[in-house]
Amino acid sequence: MRTLVILFAGGILASAQFPRPPRKARTGSEQTDDNRKVSATGVIRKMDEKSITLEATDSRLIEIKVSASTKFRKGDGEIAGSLVNTGDSIRVDAVEDSEGYWTATTVVVTKSEAPVAGGPSPSILRSREAPERPVEPATTRAAADRSSSGDDEGPPKLRRGIPKARPKPRDDEDAPIAGRNEGDVTPVAAPADPKQQLIDRAREAAFSFSEGLPNYVAQQFTTRYVREGDHWRALDVVSATVVYENGKESYRDLQINGKPVKKNMEEMSGSWSTGEFGTTLKSLFDPRSAAQFDFRKQSTFQNFNAMVFDYAVDRQHSDWRITVASQAVIPAFLGRVWIDAKTARALRIEMSAVEIPLEFPMDKVEAAQDYGQVRLGPDEYLLPIHAENLSCQRGSPVCSRNVIEFRNYHKYQGETKIVFDK
Repeated sequence: MRTLVILFAGGILASAQFPRPPRKARTGSEQTDDNRKVSATGVIRKMDEKSITLEATDSRLIEIKVSASTKFRKGDGEIAGSLVNTGDSIRVDAVEDSEGYWTATTVVVTKSEAPVAGGPSPSILRSREAPERPVEPATTRAAADRSSSGDDEGPPKLRRGIPKARPKPRDDEDAPIAGRNEGDVTPVAAPADPKQQLIDRAREAAFSFSEGLPNYVAQQFTTRYVREGDHWRALDVVSATVVYENGKESYRDLQINGKPVKKNMEEMSGSWSTGEFGTTLKSLFDPRSAAQFDFRKQSTFQNFNAMVFDYAVDRQHSDWRITVASQAVIPAFLGRVWIDAKTARALRIEMSAVEIPLEFPMDKVEAAQDYGQVRLGPDEYLLPIHAENLSCQRGSPVCSRNVIEFRNYHKYQGETKIVFDK
């Protein structure tokens, strides 16, 4: 079994376990009885006595265990592990177990980088200078999916395709006006684009999303599915009480198929998800994401007059972290967002990871989230009511799908007990 974990900007988490598919021969790997030999090159981003975090040349982040039998080498000789530092360029030969976790057998230092005392560690969450890496033609596939989807008004689906290309300026747009000096031209402000104004309003709405929310409680029901052929098979239903208090969420009364589980959400095996209450929304509209929005059409969604935009976020500005056992990627992603034309609130967000390195175990990861009007006391708020995530193993028909429903919202009031000493 393998475990998949999805992390979006520190807030959205999901994991999924899959039956392990038969091994296929790949460059840099060799089959053994239960494990296989693997290798990777890159730069050490974090290191201690038990593990190395490697930023590989194809942009993967690989957490590699270090054991007592791990050998460290430089040039023709063996060296102590204490002489290997963060920032060193290395090649790692390792063994990957049946769960997908790596243990180093040999670490070869190819270039030493002296550590800077007190200096910050290089950021691996927002790498601005990504090395060249092999990637699958995901954008081509997404474009094909979009062309086949058309402009139907049916129920939205997870994959909606790549945003339309921005129109190129005409050759004469920047040409000087004949017979007029540049200084004679009075600057005229360009007319405001109502579609861009809606995006600006949506940014403000996303920023203030959690500011005005009262503390509340909701029930979360997650139905977990797996597909190994042509049909989805339901595995179980995970339920929990979600308490949203002072901008943070916690999970209580965790149950699987109605039976209590004496674990935290993060400790639970199989698929799980947290953080749908605003992290995706705020991250997408955060200016630091540099998301490119392109208007697609007007539509009706849940009885709202919606403006539909395609969007794209490149890898350098992405906050979406996807982890499978020892390996993680921070991919670029494409998607579509439905925005209420009146309030500028997001009604639905879809996202699909692209530019996933070829050596990463997953080749498809998608997510979607719906918002709806929820009454808390005398007031109504736009809150998550439904979410889904989908992930598929590379080169395999095995996929995992979580369908999440949020119900029974009501205001939460914490209990306070004061005890006076006698």
